[in-house]
Amino acid sequence: MFKSSSDTGRSFSEWAKATYRQKRDIVEIMYKSSDPYEKAIASMIKKAAGCGHNGEN
Repeated sequence: MFKSSSDTGRSFSEWAKATYRQKRDIVEIMYKSSDPYEKAIASMIKKAAGCGHNGEN
């Protein structure tokens, strides 16, 4: 079964918020990528960080 937290106990949403806050420019580049996998990962990070589809927070 899928777990929503890592072995360190931090949830994906906590990790996503920290990642977006610290590496926003990289996540935005990934979101604009032509690679569908990069775009999907960036979309999930933005959504979990509470940024929605347009990156506003």
